[in-house]
Amino acid sequence: MRGPNVTDDERHRIVCTLFEYSTKGKPKHGQIKELAQKFQVSIKTITEWWTKAKTQRTQGIPLDVNSRMPGKKGRSKITCPVEFIKTIALQDRATIYGLAFQVKQSRSIVYRWIRKGLLKSHTSAISPELTADNKFLRIHFVLGKIYLDTLLRKLKFKDMSPCVHVDEKWFYMTKATQRYYLVNDEEIPYRSCKSKRFIVKIMFLAAVARPTYKENGDVLFDGKIALKTKWPQSSSKNIIIQQDNAKPHVKSNDPDFVAVATSDGFNIQLQQQPPNSPALNVLDLGFFRSIQSLQSSKPCKTVDELVINVENAYENLSVECLDNVWLFLQACMIETMKRKGHNDYPLPHLKKAAQRRAGTLPRDLVVDDDLVVECISYLHRMVGSYDLNVILENLGADTRF
Repeated sequence: MRGPNVTDDERHRIVCTLFEYSTKGKPKHGQIKELAQKFQVSIKTITEWWTKAKTQRTQGIPLDVNSRMPGKKGRSKITCPVEFIKTIALQDRATIYGLAFQVKQSRSIVYRWIRKGLLKSHTSAISPELTADNKFLRIHFVLGKIYLDTLLRKLKFKDMSPCVHVDEKWFYMTKATQRYYLVNDEEIPYRSCKSKRFIVKIMFLAAVARPTYKENGDVLFDGKIALKTKWPQSSSKNIIIQQDNAKPHVKSNDPDFVAVATSDGFNIQLQQQPPNSPALNVLDLGFFRSIQSLQSSKPCKTVDELVINVENAYENLSVECLDNVWLFLQACMIETMKRKGHNDYPLPHLKKAAQRRAGTLPRDLVVDDDLVVECISYLHRMVGSYDLNVILENLGADTRF
């Protein structure tokens, strides 16, 4: 492998070493090869320096084997045309090949820019389209989760321990497209199905609460329910179950639900999350994705195996992972407030793992006072043109927020 350019001082050392051990104008046997390996220079190059130095000594000229490339050497670096790239349509830079074609450079140059951090890859997911009514309700919902901590004199999110999030998700027997890494002579796996719509799938209903800890840091409740059986005796039995607005869901005034929800000393109430707001539910926000990554790593060929894999993934997911998603939910709520109810914000990064290791991870996030005042003022300005009860009725949402 070719090394960096040899300095002028190193060139002189190489030539002087050859003269020191030479006999009758011939270098020591194997010494040129040895020096070539040491300084990562070709044998041919050192031979040229040696021949030139011998001629200079014969003619009585001072040795001069310096480089003839003064100043900066090599090709000039190709700068990344950041401003020009911004003007290129997004669909024309969806691949490295497409971007390279637009900037008239090779794909290796574009890839080098990415490795240096000049460019970044981003996967754009489709988000629910929000109406003005949706945004209004989202802000109203988030503000209801904030309270004033009288000891710290700061606005914070309310303790979410008594809150349970419920949602459904389809889990598939296999992915439509699966990546494998094979050796060169290995047979390419063949998978077939009449249609991707016919891939076996099962719908699971999941419910999780926020994990709670003892004062010494031990887990008191892992957040995975049976609700009444595992609920800590020291925790409040005033519980809120949050669900989306799917029509099959039980209503808050259902007599059978009310009977069970008020038995054994519990006071369990239902709460509907704002319509078109999956990111306000920890299951859709990240917990389902974590389960699916564990489930998809285990092969299954039957429905029973799929059920077992999903249940095992649910049970094996760490308490810290679930707790992180609840904290991530609060960060997303803050971004929702900043965007006046919109969902076009970049996902916030809290470095939760690093903070957890350092013991500085907060239980609940603090909310900026000015941001809360700004959102309340926004709701007051809009309330003249928005009748909250009419909006709730039109959207089919529960009136309890």
